[in-house]
Amino acid sequence: MEAKIIKKCKHCKENFVSYKKKERKFCSMDCRNNYWRTHKMDFFGSEFHHKGNRVSNQIQRKNKTNCFFNPESRKEQSEKGVEVNKKNKTFSFYNPKIARKAGQRSAEVSRGKKNHIFNSIIFDSKSEMEIGMCIHHQIEKLKEGINYQKKVGSYSFDFFVDGVFIEYHPIIKFFHPNENSRNYYDKRRKILNINGYNNFLVIIK
Repeated sequence: MEAKIIKKCKHCKENFVSYKKKERKFCSMDCRNNYWRTHKMDFFGSEFHHKGNRVSNQIQRKNKTNCFFNPESRKEQSEKGVEVNKKNKTFSFYNPKIARKAGQRSAEVSRGKKNHIFNSIIFDSKSEMEIGMCIHHQIEKLKEGINYQKKVGSYSFDFFVDGVFIEYHPIIKFFHPNENSRNYYDKRRKILNINGYNNFLVIIK
């Protein structure tokens, strides 16, 4: 039977029992990791990672075993990712609720970075602000949430004046190549109908 001896842990300095032939320097894995972390050794040392990454990249580039170095693998990984996201609806393109929330948040952040401000209201563009100013001075005072960015369900409409919804929506073909004023009108009309605004007019500008 192999003889046991008492050793002193290199990190916590506590005594522990080990087999004589084993070159153990630490009483536990925690002590070993804490010692390495303190002295930035082995896995916790930056040089270890740099060297490991260099060697790994060289091997993967040579064998084309990583998608970065293999176009076919990259394409396959991308297609699988699209299929999984589409199946689980875990990406905004495949989940209308996520897309809607992301769009609303993006619009809020975008407006916050712009200088199109009138009556303490931040507008998406100068032209939209000019419409708001016309409404404010010629028809009724503009108030956010009342007649500007009025919520309908989980959506919002740009203006709501005298019982008429007005959407200022210049279509950017680069982002929406298949969209036109007609199909955008149909989408907004459907939202109003679902939320009980069947008899209210909507104008797409």
